[in-house]
Amino acid sequence: MMEEVRKYKIDEIPQGTFIKSINNKPLAVFIVPGLVGFAMLFGSWKLRIFGLMFIVFTAFVYMKFKKRNVVDIYEEFFLIYDADNLVTLIKWPEVKTWDLKVSSNAEDQLFIELHDGNFYEIAMFGIGKVSVHFRKFAFEANHREQVKARENARGSSMRFGRKKRD
Repeated sequence: MMEEVRKYKIDEIPQGTFIKSINNKPLAVFIVPGLVGFAMLFGSWKLRIFGLMFIVFTAFVYMKFKKRNVVDIYEEFFLIYDADNLVTLIKWPEVKTWDLKVSSNAEDQLFIELHDGNFYEIAMFGIGKVSVHFRKFAFEANHREQVKARENARGSSMRFGRKKRD
């Protein structure tokens, strides 16, 4: 029988082999504009002013952007953080399917379906940091891999080597 998914307070998380904590503050999103602004400092005086404004704006947004834990990865389970300072503990064998939706203009999403029928969603920029661990611990539950396996089991619908009729 499958174990029920439980919510815990952050200080009540059960023991496990901790691997990584993943947050929503993508450093590259702030480094790139900062470097562009820095490169502008070597141009004309108008470009220097614009570059300085670019750097100041990037630094301001970086300081105002709240760092929030999204997921903690353990060998035995993973934790999804809620807005209420609670975490949802899900053991890796509980995952029935998972799939990614990468967006170019909004947060990326990881959709998780459990064997008990519950659905969870992890939304953050740079979802690849989380999906690496899902590929490691729940690869067979990946929706796309399951579709490929079903297609391979059915065989090809194309006929390449048709026998000639006499």
